[in-house]
Amino acid sequence: MSKPVGKAKPKYEYGLIRLLSFLCFSTVGMASIGLAILSPPLAEYYADQEIVRNQYRRLEHLHKVHADREELLGHVDHPGVIERAAINHLHYEPIQTAGGEVKPLPQTWPELEEALARIESDPELPPKNYFQKTAEALAGKPVSRAVLFALGAALVLLSLTCFNKPR
Repeated sequence: MSKPVGKAKPKYEYGLIRLLSFLCFSTVGMASIGLAILSPPLAEYYADQEIVRNQYRRLEHLHKVHADREELLGHVDHPGVIERAAINHLHYEPIQTAGGEVKPLPQTWPELEEALARIESDPELPPKNYFQKTAEALAGKPVSRAVLFALGAALVLLSLTCFNKPR
């Protein structure tokens, strides 16, 4: 009897390939099962986080509005501030007094216009991330979630039956 001519691969290489295949298939399968199960709660979580972020943005916006109003109210003692505000926002036309001289008011009031521009501007919404888009897309499709769950379970079963180390 003669020995085989070709080199045989060591047994540990097959074991390493088996281990890597087992890890790859089982990880992808478990991740897809987890995504199928957790997509509705994740979509709700991201929606709740969006509500919280919008409320914080609104609160910051209201703080800015309050600061702008406080600044405007701080100049109430300055002559013409109330009249300027009434002219700009209430379309008030001043009545000429018979004996007194009325100073002409400027057409624009830059401080008030800047404050009102800051009040009226809405902050931009940040774009949605990949996980949020995926969770929202899967949450509304129960058939897709069931298929994803079944495929993930098949991958896990495949990894357990084919790549599990025999006894």
